[in-house]
Amino acid sequence: MQMTLSPSSSKPTGKSVRSGNPPTRATMPTLAVVAVCLVALGLICGVLVAPQPVPSSLALSTGPQTLAVSTEQFTDVRSIRVTPVLTPEISLDVLDAGRVTRDSCTVGAPIDSGSSPFAIDNRPVLALATSMPLWRDLGLRSSGDDVLALQAELARLGYAVPLDGKFGKSTSSAVTAIQKLVGAPAPLGSLPSQSVMWLPSPQVLVGSCDVALGDRVSAETLVTVAGSLAQLKVSDDLQGAALGARALQYKGIEATVDDDGRVLDPAFLLAIAASAELDFALSDQGSGSLTLDSHLVEPIEVVIVPPASLFELAEDSACIVADGKPRSVHVVSSALGKTMVTFDDEYEPSAVALDAALSGLTCR
Repeated sequence: MQMTLSPSSSKPTGKSVRSGNPPTRATMPTLAVVAVCLVALGLICGVLVAPQPVPSSLALSTGPQTLAVSTEQFTDVRSIRVTPVLTPEISLDVLDAGRVTRDSCTVGAPIDSGSSPFAIDNRPVLALATSMPLWRDLGLRSSGDDVLALQAELARLGYAVPLDGKFGKSTSSAVTAIQKLVGAPAPLGSLPSQSVMWLPSPQVLVGSCDVALGDRVSAETLVTVAGSLAQLKVSDDLQGAALGARALQYKGIEATVDDDGRVLDPAFLLAIAASAELDFALSDQGSGSLTLDSHLVEPIEVVIVPPASLFELAEDSACIVADGKPRSVHVVSSALGKTMVTFDDEYEPSAVALDAALSGLTCR
C-alpha cells in the first residue's frame, strides 16, 4: 500500500526548534535594575571590608607627647579670716569744771578726733587723738614731744603745720582754726589742757554717757568708751597659699599684712570699725572673726602646665620634663584643670611632656 503525504505537512510551522524563548522587550528594564543593585552591593561590601584610615588626632604617638606652655601674673586672690583685736574699755575725762551746757553723747555713736561732744560753761571740749595725752597748756614757744604729737594730729586733720615739736605761728593758726570749727566763742590760738578730751584713736565708739545736760562736773569722767579696733590679726594658717607679702582689701581700701600677721593701717581699721561686718562678728550671733579678701602684694610670674605633666609630687614640689629635660618645680596653685608652677632654676620652658612619669626620668 503506498502512502502519500498531504500538502500541508510540508509547510514550516513557524516555531523555533530551540528549547528556550528569546528575551522580550518587557524584560530588559528588570535586568538593568538587577545589575545596578549588584554593582551597588559590591561597592558597599568593598567599603565595609576595606580598612579605614585612623584620624591623626587618634593615631598612636611614636614619641613623648608635649604641650606648649604659657605664663601669667598670679596674685593668689583668696578669702581669709581675721580676728579683730580691741583696746580695753576706757574712761574719757576733762579737767574743766562747770555745768554741762551742750551734750551730744549717744551710746553706740562715734566720737571723732577734731570734734566737740560737750561744752562746759559754753566752752567747747575738744576731742583730740594724739599719740600722747596733752598734759599741760600749750602756746607760743612751747616745745617738746607733746607739741609734736599735737602737730601730727593737726596735720592728719588737714591743717598745714610743721612737724618740728615747736609751737610756732603755723601751729597757733591751726589751733585757732580748729577752735573756731568747734564753736569756741573766743579762740585763743593756744591750747589749755583742761579744754581737751584725749582719745586713744581717731575714732572711738561710746559705751556709756556718764554725764547729762545740766550736770555739774569737776575733773571727772564724761564718757566711757567701748574698746576700739586696734588691729586685725590673720587667724587662718594660709596653708596652700602662695608665699609672699599679702594685703587685705575692703571696699576699695587696701592694707598690708605685716610679718606677724597683723594689719595696723589706721585708715583700713577705721573702715572696718565702721562696718556692719564687724558689728555682727562681735555680736552674740557672730563668730568673733571676719572674712576679708586678700592677695599678694607683688604678683608672681607662673608657668601654666597640665596636671598630667607633673610627677614625683611631694607636698608643693614636683618634677616635670621641660624641653626634653627633667627639672624640679614649685607648685604654686591648681585650679580648673591647670597647675601653676615656678621652676626652681628659673628656667623658662616652651613646652612640657605629658605622662613623663612613664619615661623613667627623675629630677631628684
